Amino acid sequence: MPLDRQDLCPNREPWRLFHSHIDFNFTEFALGAALNHEQTDMLIRLVHHVQQKQDTFTLANHAELTKTWKEALIASIPVGILAL
Repeated sequence: MPLDRQDLCPNREPWRLFHSHIDFNFTEFALGAALNHEQTDMLIRLVHHVQQKQDTFTLANHAELTKTWKEALIASIPVGILAL
């Protein structure tokens, strides 16, 4: 029988040790995704950038992310190369 998070963490409110619940969720995500220091710092900078309303984050999910990436890639290929 697999253990769930409550079995592994006897403290039922582990986020209480963090400044906020979202800080806990972010930390759990970053560590669970095995982000390295540079990736974690970059993600934190992006979150703060959006939080300070310096930009708008519009991606809704992975499918939209990959669709947009592919469209941007195709749009960046010089027209002459596509004709080959």
